[in-house]
Amino acid sequence: MNTFSYKNTEVITTAILFSGAPSQWEETEGEGIKAGIIDTGVDYNHSDLKNNIADARSFMGKDPFDDNGHGTHICGIIAAEKNGFGVVGTAPKTKLYVAKAFDKNGIGDNNAITQSIQWLINEKVDVINMSFSTDEYVKKYHTYIRKAYNSNISVICATNNPKPNKDNAGLGYPALLSETISVSNFKFRRQNDGFSQYADLSAIGTNIYSTFPGNKYKNLTGTSMSTPVITGCACLLQKKAMLRLKRKLSPDELKTVMLLYSQYPHNITNMPYNTSGFFTFSVPKNISPNMEYYNIDTLVKNKPDFIQNVFNKIHD
Repeated sequence: MNTFSYKNTEVITTAILFSGAPSQWEETEGEGIKAGIIDTGVDYNHSDLKNNIADARSFMGKDPFDDNGHGTHICGIIAAEKNGFGVVGTAPKTKLYVAKAFDKNGIGDNNAITQSIQWLINEKVDVINMSFSTDEYVKKYHTYIRKAYNSNISVICATNNPKPNKDNAGLGYPALLSETISVSNFKFRRQNDGFSQYADLSAIGTNIYSTFPGNKYKNLTGTSMSTPVITGCACLLQKKAMLRLKRKLSPDELKTVMLLYSQYPHNITNMPYNTSGFFTFSVPKNISPNMEYYNIDTLVKNKPDFIQNVFNKIHD
């Protein structure tokens, strides 16, 4: 089991440990931040989740209860409560808004997904986790993601699990959309999984232990598990921005800050260079961003004061 013990009573997965999230908890655990999850629903009675579920809605029927397990697992990675038992999420005080848009077989519906996005926009969430992918581009789907982006909501998406092909570089949709942050699985022991280099960011997503329906816990693997690690870290960053900058980061700012935090992998033992940076808060204070190598977008290139006025004020 890919885990790390927390005070001998709770578990922090290796993915969360390596993200550096626990190093931020003294300042914030994500208080006041809202994370939206579009998935198979949630076990809203789970002891490690129920206090952090602000709302749950089903767009696949009446009950948002998770009859698959995937959504409950995602919720635990983001915000399982630090309560002395079970597991600890990446941002354990973040509030969860869960939209059920996938059935018990994990099959989604485009209308349910777009309705979920609109509901989360109405709820004014700060980030949306979308741990699913398809090779098909749907214009309506894109329109709603753009609406979220224009509403200052960061949309964080899993890439495809299969290896890349010439048509979509392995990302799939919605991860391929420019308005999103795409996430892939960086395997434990820091071995590239064969397609991590195509995403914006990567996190460990192999054998991740998290909450499961029936007040249970289970190991699952995939980009679906990597994505909520990044979502949880995004929640911590948004709260840090509120505390230090007195405002939240725009989707472009958040993406850029997270890219800057992911520049460090080549200095960690055996971690290769790749264009999908391994995100970690464990970046040295004297970081010197390499704009050309990491292809940081026009936000930084056109605003050189961004590093000084935003990143350096958030970075420890």
